[in-house]
Amino acid sequence: MILTLDKAKELIGQPACLSCVENDNQIAVHVTEVVENASNDMEWESFSVILSLDDSSQPFQQGIFSLDSKKYKNDCIFISPNSIKECEIVMSRRR
Repeated sequence: MILTLDKAKELIGQPACLSCVENDNQIAVHVTEVVENASNDMEWESFSVILSLDDSSQPFQQGIFSLDSKKYKNDCIFISPNSIKECEIVMSRRR
């Protein structure tokens, strides 16, 4: 399922689990914020999803993850770190 801006907004405050495609690591997160980017318009859907890491004792390594929550599942999404406590999904695509 494609992550859309509307679907991302439904996830705010929800817990989720990231599973690394390259290994079996699972990371508990919460969706804390969805930000419409400046290029979001009638032609482009562009937004960021901010995820807080429930356990920040291990450094988050960017990569391709499966994102699984009660309201949404995606098996192949690129996620990068923002800080020791948060990571981010950046989406930008032609509508």
